[in-house]
Amino acid sequence: MNVLMAGLVDTPIHHAKREQTKSWAETSLPARRFGQPADIADAILTLLTNPYTTGQTLVVDGGLSLM
Repeated sequence: MNVLMAGLVDTPIHHAKREQTKSWAETSLPARRFGQPADIADAILTLLTNPYTTGQTLVVDGGLSLM
């Protein structure tokens, strides 16, 4: 089993606070932006298509966990 840990992703549930946190993300996150749903989908696809990758936790958070 693999696990994907996502950071801040630009989805409708986050739109209410997006403007408040946009400048923070652009100046503080190493990626300098919110994640996009496609970023998460690409990571999931990688985990699903590589049968040799097992028992991993993949962190896709634009560097948030480095802070």
